[in-house]
Amino acid sequence: MSALFNIKTVQSYCERHQSTQIQMYTFAKLLSEHQRDKNSRYDQLATEVGVTRVTIMRWTTGESLPSKREPILKLANALRLKPRRRDELLYAAQKKPENPDFKLLSLPAKPLPNEPIIPVVARPIHHPRQFFGRDAQLKRIFQAWNQSILQHIAVTGPKRCGKTSLLNYVKSIHYLEPSVLRDGQRHDWLEQLFDWVLIDFDDVRTHKPDSFLRLILETLNIPTPEHYDFVKLTEIFENNLDRATVLLLDQIEKGLQLPELNQVFWGNLRYLGNQCNGKLGFCVTSRQSIDQLIKMAHQLGKPSPFFNIFGQIELGPLTEQEGRELLSYVSLSQDDAEWILEKSHYWPVLLQLLCQIRLNFGEHQDWKNAGLETIEKHYNYLL
Repeated sequence: MSALFNIKTVQSYCERHQSTQIQMYTFAKLLSEHQRDKNSRYDQLATEVGVTRVTIMRWTTGESLPSKREPILKLANALRLKPRRRDELLYAAQKKPENPDFKLLSLPAKPLPNEPIIPVVARPIHHPRQFFGRDAQLKRIFQAWNQSILQHIAVTGPKRCGKTSLLNYVKSIHYLEPSVLRDGQRHDWLEQLFDWVLIDFDDVRTHKPDSFLRLILETLNIPTPEHYDFVKLTEIFENNLDRATVLLLDQIEKGLQLPELNQVFWGNLRYLGNQCNGKLGFCVTSRQSIDQLIKMAHQLGKPSPFFNIFGQIELGPLTEQEGRELLSYVSLSQDDAEWILEKSHYWPVLLQLLCQIRLNFGEHQDWKNAGLETIEKHYNYLL
């Protein structure tokens, strides 16, 4: 999920990914956020750091970066930043963090110039520019998080409807510059910066409560004590969560079936979500509806109020407009595009699949039969 910071490779890493892409956030965004949160004025910061007011303005607008480490540490002290925020600021200015175990947030690599936007078939997207549609659902999700107390969201829908792709989009879109996105693609859904932890229940670290909790702390760059439990974790979160944080739990029904994630675990997770002054939210995905998850939990002997805290958002087909936008990035005749729209019923995976088959077959008419046979064999449940 994240790569260990190695100061010896910073320069080459920056050259490969470009300075606007590799930071957890840009220095300017971080400084502006902290300045807003602390209600600090330019002249006040300038006095405490020992630079001019114009210099502070240039740092907050992204015109320049501090050339030395000392002014950054003075900024952090003036803004009363916690250790992990101090390290973020250092890293964003391409300076070595104080914590040797500081981890980079895993961002999608910058797309190659000739890399196609679609098709991406039968696997989750990893770069937000490959994500199409879902505007109504995204609006509801981000409205639930543009509040002082985060709401908990469950994204439900059938297999391969795009749930994991949506999580990948949500956790990455606000870190990227418009230059690596599609023209006009929205990237300003949230009013503030967030921290994200993506939990994949196929990862063995999620199969036991202690390693599950350790994974969360490590991802957030919060020091992990030798011994802790949910009560201790709540205290750790309350002392360290100075930014809204969302835990993204993908395919939660898999987690529900893990033997060591028992009823007590899910109850504690609910308790955790109710603490932290509203700064901690959950977003889970499932092929099951909330009602079905509750029933499943009872059948497994793990009834828990955790599954009652979610507002449900269901993923179905794209709208016609969203489907047409996706196809606009593929070189198709109008007749072929209309046929694909009709036969896909606007499901994104079927739109991408039929595009791929059409491109592979060229002008050969058998592509339509091949497409229909593939849908019938593997995706008929969507129709």
